[in-house]
Amino acid sequence: KNFFKIINKIKSINKDDNLKILEFGSGGGFFIEACKKMKIDITGSEADKNQYNVLKSKFDNVVEMSLPIKNKKNDLFGKFDFVIFNDVFEHLEDLTLHSIQFTDFSYTAYPGKNAHIQMSGTSNSYSSLALQSDVFAQDDQVVSALFSSFDLSDTGRVTFEVDMEINNTLTSYIQ
Repeated sequence: KNFFKIINKIKSINKDDNLKILEFGSGGGFFIEACKKMKIDITGSEADKNQYNVLKSKFDNVVEMSLPIKNKKNDLFGKFDFVIFNDVFEHLEDLTLHSIQFTDFSYTAYPGKNAHIQMSGTSNSYSSLALQSDVFAQDDQVVSALFSSFDLSDTGRVTFEVDMEINNTLTSYIQ
């Protein structure tokens, strides 16, 4: 679905035939399969041990990964042209109202635990921000979403921060 759009965008940015991609959280390997069909050198990674074992049985280039990466000299650093982290961004995009813009993003995940996302953003009104809070609250993947630090910018937009806890099924791909 969106995988081929992502691949085509990457290929439009980097025309190198020897393109190398690392995917964080490869889950069922769907993005890996799409890359293989387009003859792209991809390495998948997975933090969940069971999912890693399934991926390893299907694909050669899969590494077990724990997040956050604390060792900056990890063997993977500097070997890839692009790093892909699909599902969390796609899910957030689907949940975000058109009147909301996120301007800063921080993501923390640990194997077997829920992920935490901190974002800053702007909204065209306080009521749009309240509606966005309701959208997050109704989503099965969002465990909690705490909005704070409200302010009115010089342009009349509402600025805010949100701290979210995301169900680990979204990031570890175990259903």
